Amino acid sequence: MSILGNGVATIDEERRRAVASSIRASRGGPERAFGDLVVELVDPTDDRGVPGAGGLVEAHMHGSGVRFGPDGLPAAGSIGVLVDDALGFAIIGASTGHLWSVSLEVSIDFLHPLPSAPLRLLATGRPGNEVAGYGHGAVTTSDGTVVAHARQHGRYVPAPHSFPELPASSAERFPDTIEDLLATEVHHVDGAVVLRLADAGPWLNGLGVLHGGVAICAAEAAAAHATLDAATTMQTTSMTLAFTRPMSGEHDLEFRARTLHGGRTARVIEVVGYAGDRPSTFARIIRQAL
Repeated sequence: MSILGNGVATIDEERRRAVASSIRASRGGPERAFGDLVVELVDPTDDRGVPGAGGLVEAHMHGSGVRFGPDGLPAAGSIGVLVDDALGFAIIGASTGHLWSVSLEVSIDFLHPLPSAPLRLLATGRPGNEVAGYGHGAVTTSDGTVVAHARQHGRYVPAPHSFPELPASSAERFPDTIEDLLATEVHHVDGAVVLRLADAGPWLNGLGVLHGGVAICAAEAAAAHATLDAATTMQTTSMTLAFTRPMSGEHDLEFRARTLHGGRTARVIEVVGYAGDRPSTFARIIRQAL
């Protein structure tokens, strides 16, 4: 990293090449399935042409990546991979050493429902200057509508020496619903909705664990199932998910949603993600009547 006279960090070329290489190497099944994501590291400038904070990331998602949830509406969790990639790579780009970042907490506030029309979505991720491992950004449609604000706390770890070999083809055809896409099995146990991934293999990231954005998507889908009995259709307006353990694909992965507050106009849903019998992610999701 180099430091300008005004104290703003910009990315040196060596660091840029390392991050760009990591972006290319880690692009896998989740990115292809959710809108054939393209992630780019850029150096922004302000209106005066002065370089801004280093590590700005732009992630582009084709609108076909928005899938329908169990309520028949565009699922808010569809942008989980988009947000996690944009903010995660912004944090990586801001590191002062050759480090990697793993998600610790991701929060998304939805300002508008996701479009069902095939509009492109752009997520921007920008690192915070004061707090190591923090990034924030927004998701905007191609017609200029800001649909969500997001933030992420990450934890720096040594960068991987290599990533698993990932196929480059993006020619797969993906189903229209979250449940069909993730091949989920849903059932009810002791008042909780349990959503299980039949096969975690397609949803692992470059480190070999469940992609954080897929965990966001699955947790939001489980919460949507938990509100299907509401008198009025509900939509997710905010969610925060904490990652406390990696969800290894060697285990059965499931998300258990329990209603903490079941009002007529708003519900608070807790969703815990399990890898085997170990709780690994913890989500608090707010859904409100349309």
